[in-house]
Amino acid sequence: MRAITVAAGFVAFAGFAAPALAQEAPVSSAPAAAPADNPPVSVYGSVGLSSTKSGDGLNDADLGVFTGRLGAKVGSYWGLEAEGGVGTRDDSDNGVRTHLQDEIAGYVVGWLPVKKRLNLFARLGVGSSRFKLSNGQRFSADSVNWGVGAQYSVTEKNGVRVEYLQQDFHEARGVANRWSLSFVRRFF
Repeated sequence: MRAITVAAGFVAFAGFAAPALAQEAPVSSAPAAAPADNPPVSVYGSVGLSSTKSGDGLNDADLGVFTGRLGAKVGSYWGLEAEGGVGTRDDSDNGVRTHLQDEIAGYVVGWLPVKKRLNLFARLGVGSSRFKLSNGQRFSADSVNWGVGAQYSVTEKNGVRVEYLQQDFHEARGVANRWSLSFVRRFF
């Protein structure tokens, strides 16, 4: 529950801060600075597929996840992301099938521009995932998540993203390692 509250806080901050930061400065008589390549705040979304390998606490399941993200990048180096996902592939171990019902997470993101269209990033956040087992058991697991990746802009508005993410679950649920490939769309 704590992870959901923090994730909701990230989303609320991004929702309230983005319009305020995107406002134009008042007109002054001073000479204007040269225009920057990046706007002060850019908002983007992405959708993609992930493959997750979990540890003993989640039945060593290999799960598939359809993931959606909404992010706000402030300047060139910092941003926030809200992420949600639903399970697309289940897995069985010792006769028990594991299914990821859904998950939500919030992140602080650090960006490193490498080339005009290529950015590396690292992100740190918290999340909460809900699982269902074929033996009837259902449970939620909160996690601290961290990841690294790269994002390449094919055009000014569209790009691709690849990343590695590790979820460290609480309550002896272990660790899940995830690789993701996503389509990214910059809105403004």
